[in-house]
Amino acid sequence: VVPSKLTRSAMLLLSVVLVSALPDLMKYFGPQTDPESLRDPYFDIPEKEKQALSVDDGSTLLQKVQTLTTIEHTTHVKVKLVGLDSDGNQGISLDESSFHKYLDVYRDHDSVHVVGDDRQSQGHISQKRKFIFEVTKADKLLSAEIQRAIHNAVLINPLFTGAIPFDTVDKLVRTDFLRDPSVHTMYILNPNPPLPLNITTTESSGKSKSEQLKYWYTAGIDETAMNREDSGCGSNLWVGKERYWWVDLTAGPIQYGPNTNGDGFVHAMATPSIERFRRVEGKGIVAQQMIASLAAFIRKSVDTLLNPPLRHFPVNYRAQANVHIYVIHDGESDEDNEFHMDQQHPKTTHLKNFNLEAISTELRKLLLTGQQLSFSVSERSFSDCDICSLAFSHSMKTHSSNVIHFNGLRTQTHRYVDSQELHTWMQQFQSEHFWDDDFRHEVPVYVFSVSSSHLLLLDRFHQAVAFDDMVLAIQTQAGRAAVDYTSNGKQVKVNFQEMTRPVLGALLQTLWGVVPSYQIWNFGAHKAVDDHQWAVGYTPFGVFSEQTELSFAIRDAAIRNVIYTVANHTMKDLSHLLEHVLEFEKETDELLPPSDLLEFNRRWNLFLFKISSGASLHTLQQHNSSLLHFRSADHDVHEMFRVVNKNLAKVHSFYKCVHSVATSPWQTAMIAISLFIILIAYLIHQLFSTSSNKLD
Repeated sequence: VVPSKLTRSAMLLLSVVLVSALPDLMKYFGPQTDPESLRDPYFDIPEKEKQALSVDDGSTLLQKVQTLTTIEHTTHVKVKLVGLDSDGNQGISLDESSFHKYLDVYRDHDSVHVVGDDRQSQGHISQKRKFIFEVTKADKLLSAEIQRAIHNAVLINPLFTGAIPFDTVDKLVRTDFLRDPSVHTMYILNPNPPLPLNITTTESSGKSKSEQLKYWYTAGIDETAMNREDSGCGSNLWVGKERYWWVDLTAGPIQYGPNTNGDGFVHAMATPSIERFRRVEGKGIVAQQMIASLAAFIRKSVDTLLNPPLRHFPVNYRAQANVHIYVIHDGESDEDNEFHMDQQHPKTTHLKNFNLEAISTELRKLLLTGQQLSFSVSERSFSDCDICSLAFSHSMKTHSSNVIHFNGLRTQTHRYVDSQELHTWMQQFQSEHFWDDDFRHEVPVYVFSVSSSHLLLLDRFHQAVAFDDMVLAIQTQAGRAAVDYTSNGKQVKVNFQEMTRPVLGALLQTLWGVVPSYQIWNFGAHKAVDDHQWAVGYTPFGVFSEQTELSFAIRDAAIRNVIYTVANHTMKDLSHLLEHVLEFEKETDELLPPSDLLEFNRRWNLFLFKISSGASLHTLQQHNSSLLHFRSADHDVHEMFRVVNKNLAKVHSFYKCVHSVATSPWQTAMIAISLFIILIAYLIHQLFSTSSNKLD
């Protein structure tokens, strides 16, 4: 349902009236005076200043309900062109104003979708997002610095194989971004490619593309690691910890993704390439085609990073939560038969390659005002936990597949653990052993640590699987092993002993409803699909990264999901109240006496002010202030409930007898004559029927 133009006009008029009262209203509530919105600021506002809230916007109840269907907020995205002002690869120059006709044709407002278990849409929530783009050219100094940094990275590495540390460019981009960090910024880089060491800069103009060095970016730590085959996965793009991301059009071409089976492969054509357009035309660059291709790439990156779907909804605001890690191992028996918990100094003895401090550090960055997050660890042996052993063994499954061998195809059998079945067992386990008053604040993470050197995964592919009520994980001693993914033609290897990233990613899904970085929403198919393009860098998801730190996209998504839930809950409550009143076919001025109507109008106007302010603050990334306004609106909803229900109790249903309309004497006579004629006709019919029967 789309709000009518009348409702929008009324809200616009109301917002103009409220602007004058804004400075006075804001001093009665805010992060400084009431950071958790526990008090109702309405009672602190003097009567004189409440007059600004007394205006009746003239909308009907139905129109009020329509205004509660969505919250729209706008996000500004700045796109900076670096090396696209005749100072980069191929000397191309793009007109920044030409981008808008391509970017502005996209969807006016994007719905925020929720992913179901089968990746189909479970619908969308009341929030809608609109993106406004500003395309500018960066300072030529930044372009020169990036080109110099790439060239120097090649010079200092005599064993150069193409891999350049991402920080070579990222630190320069980050420095430029921090000059104005208030707006999400995408950098499109087009540096001149590095040249072989025996070619000077003055000779570069006559060299063909085949003589120029190909390069890509990786998260290698040192030169030795940079030249290993398993040093990490190359990419031509990066997402920062702050709100910026960049892509290098000259780097690559890059290809990575599933090898023999799976979706989301990132092919060489996934990133716009100046060289590709040059080859197609044969006579330099066709700027308009390049701009159209870049505009599509810009919008896809925004959809992926700034408007991802939710894994589940609602993502409830938790005032306190304890992440309890239960390590169930096949080692020697513990001293007692119960889980022993260490909450003051949580650490694991039987779980190796697990950095709980790193998980704690990243997750605490996601906390909003009034939230607390703690961690505890318990360990127990299979021999001391019969139900743990039973659950694990009953969830074990096998899978057969054909693999390519040197002498042909060979059938190979793999063991794996069915996460759904294990989840059912562990639900029974925790209901029998841990269900008490404190357990409602607990998020259990069950890690099965197995000493076997054979690879064992959940559902054949995962080290950890997230559920709404728990996380399941498996650690074996298989070490680094090849998986069915490739990067730049090389098979990807994953360290299956390392458990920090899988558990961190699963907790993000369970507690904050974050979807993995390799899942994006397909608006045409109305479902989530795999796409590994941006599943690199600062992400705990997928095989193309080894980072445990979180990018801004993941952090913002987690916080945003909580705020979405609070706002959606508040608006739904009020919507249900107004829809209930509509059933009585009465407007508020018919239902409420003047004093209650005045309070209702004031509460309604204050509610709109808080919702509008919350959306605006959310756009400005002031998350705690945004949450404060949405939570404070609950006070107004509660009071509107009280006022309306008090008066609805006075409305009674009753039957009313409808009296007949008095008739004239002539009408009475005509009715009597008609009845007499009908009676005579009936008697004649009966007489003839009797006579006929006697003759027969």
